[in-house]
Amino acid sequence: MVEDTPYVKGECPTCGGELTYTHDEAEVECDCSQQQRLALRYHASGLPRLYQVLDEKNLFPHVRPYYDDLGDYMSNLDMVYRHGKGLLFHGVLGTGKTYLAALILKRAILAGYNGYFVQFTDLFLDWAESWKDPVAQRRYQRMKRADFLLLDDVLSDGRNQSGYLQSGLEAVVRHRHNQQLPTLVTTNMTPDDLFSEFPRASSVLSGTVQMIRVEGQDKRPERLTEIDWLVKNRETLPVV
Repeated sequence: MVEDTPYVKGECPTCGGELTYTHDEAEVECDCSQQQRLALRYHASGLPRLYQVLDEKNLFPHVRPYYDDLGDYMSNLDMVYRHGKGLLFHGVLGTGKTYLAALILKRAILAGYNGYFVQFTDLFLDWAESWKDPVAQRRYQRMKRADFLLLDDVLSDGRNQSGYLQSGLEAVVRHRHNQQLPTLVTTNMTPDDLFSEFPRASSVLSGTVQMIRVEGQDKRPERLTEIDWLVKNRETLPVV
């Protein structure tokens, strides 16, 4: 785990050794050991740093109802895991789909499950390299076998002409379907387009994955305003 996340080793990811940091305009004493443990677990699961420091308090208002509706799912992770129920969030760019899925993945990780976050394009690369690169093979196997997998941003980018990418995706979702392992998926494609592009994988997913359309506009431009405020006020977001 440490080898997979070398830049976390020996330094607090939150205070950087200063022992305090500013959060919500107040000075906070840093629990460095806790922050390192959390960051190490998240990094080992492939969770991007952006999602390590965000929680439900940071949800966009239009996303809050979706999160609240997922309360039963998150409070029954033992049964979700036992039966392999997944979720597929679809909608236009920047509506908060990955944010919702990442919060669920974090909940699973903190509950003791083995979680893994992977971008769809990285799945393709690891699938293509797995035949000759043992590191890529190891990552690809982790995708298949993780207790909870978050497969982010499934898209059509022209590389599926030969069906090669379809085969890599199908191998992952079919294994997870057969082993009853929950899969979380985000995509900007409509369900019809997804089925048209990846028919076999979509068919497999349809048996265990609940589809949720996330409505709203692209909120990513608002992220820059938030960053500017954090920088101006020398604020730090702890790992949560």
